[in-house]
Amino acid sequence: MDISYSDLAEFGLPLVTPEDPDFARLAEEIRSRPSAMQRFMEGGASGVAVVVNQSGKTVLSLAAVLSFEDAEGHRSTNHFSGPFSTGGLPDVLTGAAPVDPRTSGHIFPGSKRLITTQGVWGDNTDVIPPDPNDPRRGMAGSFGWAGGRRRAAEPVSGDLLLDFAIFEDGPCVGPDRYGGFDALMAELSERRRIATGILQAAQKGASRGDIFEIVRPLAKGLPPPPPPARTGPQAHPPHLHAQHQFATTLIQQLIHLDDVALRSVLENAARPLAIELRRP
Repeated sequence: MDISYSDLAEFGLPLVTPEDPDFARLAEEIRSRPSAMQRFMEGGASGVAVVVNQSGKTVLSLAAVLSFEDAEGHRSTNHFSGPFSTGGLPDVLTGAAPVDPRTSGHIFPGSKRLITTQGVWGDNTDVIPPDPNDPRRGMAGSFGWAGGRRRAAEPVSGDLLLDFAIFEDGPCVGPDRYGGFDALMAELSERRRIATGILQAAQKGASRGDIFEIVRPLAKGLPPPPPPARTGPQAHPPHLHAQHQFATTLIQQLIHLDDVALRSVLENAARPLAIELRRP
């Protein structure tokens, strides 16, 4: 299969492709490392490229887009981005949580990730050995593709794009065809707005039931889809998806967290950014 590659080598994130003599060795090193997600690395996924962090800085989040075309001209596009809200990226950006080597979406200097047809594999154990006293014993080492569809025929060509990367000191680089920067800024803004409003209501004596009534309308109904690729006007502004996502999370936390833990979540969400995010 013929694949074209677009990396971020100018920012220290080159791709090592199967034509490179080092590819097989690097890919095998990543596949052979123990991982909590090892079971997802089975099933015949084909390695497409290895991304190596040569920037000298930690990558907080990396988005990649892998597209295939079959002999009939049908195209399938898969999008990977990690870690966003599920990986705790907002708390890292506000300083509420540290950059954790156990989060494989954070790519430490010198670390590598194997991009395959089924997802992105690897963690930071190639540069930071796991703590033997940590009950989790290492990292979550795999992320699946999102937004794709099952291919009806065998692919004959493809494109791999490193679309968007966030560095620990704030630069957000890459073509960002999928609007990752705007989506992230919308998520951070909506988290801060909703959490600040709830904290203000709590200071005035709002109960958990009152808080539920604040967030319930925001979580009602089906979630708006995430921002689409920038191929035309966005039908759904990114803040609608962000507020629905955060409100849904808050309802679960209202159910499961005690008052102290819930307040901590809200205070963390209301924090201003500790890192100045900026486009080049």
